[in-house]
Amino acid sequence: MKQHDPCKRCGNCCRGQFIIDLECLDIIREPRLLEQSKPFKGVKGPCGLFEDEDGTIYVAHDGNCHRLDQEPHCPFLTDDGCFIYATRPYACLTFVPGCEKCLEVSDLDLES
Repeated sequence: MKQHDPCKRCGNCCRGQFIIDLECLDIIREPRLLEQSKPFKGVKGPCGLFEDEDGTIYVAHDGNCHRLDQEPHCPFLTDDGCFIYATRPYACLTFVPGCEKCLEVSDLDLES
């Protein structure tokens, strides 16, 4: 039985409707995000995994540390879809097609 996919493939979720907050782990997984994003005010130092003297590995920034502005559209959006789909940010990965926000923007007539 085929499961219903509510995504209309309109791409409006990638066109200026949302600001994507990036976590340090997003940037570790997809380094190109760093080139296209801006650090949050007050965030200092590079993103990455670091090791304490006792061998404990930790992430440089806990929580969101950068922001990806989608004006006029996500810099990774191409005519063929998401250029970094396999390594897209957690916020994109967990965006639910068919949710209230999705339905609001999918009805908009946005330019590419």
